[in-house]
Amino acid sequence: MEAVPRLPMINFDQKISPENVDFASKLKQLIASVGEDAASFEKEIKELETLRASSCIRVSETVEGVSTLKRYYCQLLFLKSRFKIGSDGPFQFSWRDIYSGTDYSVSDVMHELAAVMYNIGALHSRLGVGEDRQDSDGMKMAVAHFQCSAWAFHTLPDQFPQDSDSDLSSEVMAFKSGLCLAQAQECILEKSLLDCRKPGIVTKVCGQVVEYYKQALKQLEMSGAREMSDHVDSLLDIVGNRQSRSWRGLMDFKVFYYSSLSFLHGGLVAEEGG
Repeated sequence: MEAVPRLPMINFDQKISPENVDFASKLKQLIASVGEDAASFEKEIKELETLRASSCIRVSETVEGVSTLKRYYCQLLFLKSRFKIGSDGPFQFSWRDIYSGTDYSVSDVMHELAAVMYNIGALHSRLGVGEDRQDSDGMKMAVAHFQCSAWAFHTLPDQFPQDSDSDLSSEVMAFKSGLCLAQAQECILEKSLLDCRKPGIVTKVCGQVVEYYKQALKQLEMSGAREMSDHVDSLLDIVGNRQSRSWRGLMDFKVFYYSSLSFLHGGLVAEEGG
C-alpha cells in the first residue's frame, strides 16, 4: 500500500506587519530610566529593528526563518520583563488582519507576542506542507513541523489571550491547532503505509486520523451554530465563508477517504483471522 497517494495538506498565511517599529527613541528613554547609558546601545537597538523586520515584514519561509522568529520572541520577553512593559506600552506595533486585510496599530506588547507566536505556528505549517512526503525522512520532518505548529496555536490563547473577534482568537487557534494535529497524524499514517505495517496497525492509525479531522470539522460546525443562535463573532465571521468552505471540503473528503482505507485494512485483518 506504499502507492497510496499523498493528499494535499492545509497551511496558514502568516500575519504581516505593514511597517516596522521605531524602537530607538522610546527604548533609549527606557534604558536611561534604569540608569544605563542609552548611547552605548545604538547597535543593539538597530539589530532589534532589523530582527523585527525579518520576523514580521519580510519573513523567510525556511527553518532559519523560524529561528529568527524565536529570537525576536525572546527579545520581546526580555524587554517586557526588563522594563515592565504592559498593555499601554511606549511602542506602536502595526499589523494587518490576516483575513480582512485591515491595518491597525496597538501598544500592547502582549499582542505583539501573540502575533509572533502565531507566525511561528503558521511558518511551521507552511514548512510542513512543503516537505516531500515521498520518503521516510520527509514524512518525519512534516510530522515535526505540524506538531510544532499545533503547539504554537494551542499555546497562544493560554499565554496571550486575544479578543473574540480577532484573527488570533482562541476559537480560530483551537481550529488551527486541531487541524495541524490531524495532518501530523496523517503523515504518521503515510509512514505506516510506506513501511508496510500490519493491517491491524494501519486500521488503528486510520481511525485516529479520521477522529482528528472530525474534531476539526466539529470546530467549524460549532462556530456556525453559535453564529446563528447568539449572533456573536465566530470563526466563520473572522475567516469568511469562502475560506471555511475550502477547509471543510478537503477535511470532509479526508474523513471519507481514510474511513474507507480503515475499512479496507479492517477487512484484511478479518481475512487473516480466517
